Amino acid sequence: MESVLSEKGSDFSVKTTAHIHRLFEKFGFDEVFGRSAVMEFLELKGSGASKTSF
Repeated sequence: MESVLSEKGSDFSVKTTAHIHRLFEKFGFDEVFGRSAVMEFLELKGSGASKTSF
């Protein structure tokens, strides 16, 4: 995870990077999640959850 972020880190804002870390801590590599889970877990509205692309 860290190696991927270090490669693409400059492409993401600090806030997006923090969201990525929080999502990874919650879901890891083993769980599939969608937009509604992102919205709920990160407390984002639909538009904010859609802007977060990995």
